[in-house]
Amino acid sequence: MHQNNFSNQYIKWNLENTAQNLYERFTNQFPNCHPHIWIIRASHWLPSSIACYNNFLHFTKSGVPLYENEEISKITGMQHLSYVLSNAVEQLLNFDKDIQCQITDIPMRLVGFMLCHSEKIPNNRVKEISTQIMEFCRNLTDIYWLDSGHSGTYHHWPVLVNYLSLLNPGSCPVIHVHASPYQLANPLRPQKSTDFNKFLDILSNLNLPFKKQLHFM
Repeated sequence: MHQNNFSNQYIKWNLENTAQNLYERFTNQFPNCHPHIWIIRASHWLPSSIACYNNFLHFTKSGVPLYENEEISKITGMQHLSYVLSNAVEQLLNFDKDIQCQITDIPMRLVGFMLCHSEKIPNNRVKEISTQIMEFCRNLTDIYWLDSGHSGTYHHWPVLVNYLSLLNPGSCPVIHVHASPYQLANPLRPQKSTDFNKFLDILSNLNLPFKKQLHFM
């Protein structure tokens, strides 16, 4: 972030500080628990400060996600996320066997930040949760979209009813939708506000559990 003229002004929200902020927030919210915060770095960054996670999803050269690409991977992004966390836990335990850490039989929360468009990950995840019946998904209790969006012209929020309708209202993770004027009040990108409101309408019509919070508005 120090090397980028755009990102360096937001250095106080780097990965390390963000992890600390999340830890403090969840520790205060659940005082009887000892949360572990896992941060996944982007596989590479474009000069325009757009983060690309090619190990989860393919992108164009300009950083637009290719949601419909059938050749993305032989495993889904959710499976890959499970493998990444399992490997991280294994390495941590090998480093210090006194540490108590696991990813099974404990509640998990998935958070995606708008910062440098890294929230493309959870946008794609909602398409897979409905079909990936596995222990990892059963432990997922909450999904946070923080100012969703990307550099493309569509799918800034999950608005495909055929995917969302497969989610079970009784077992679906609670969806926390956070947005700010950066996305919703941009006159040059009106489709972001349109997708946002459409996403909320779909969640409501399908009786899926969600909470909405607008910031600085």
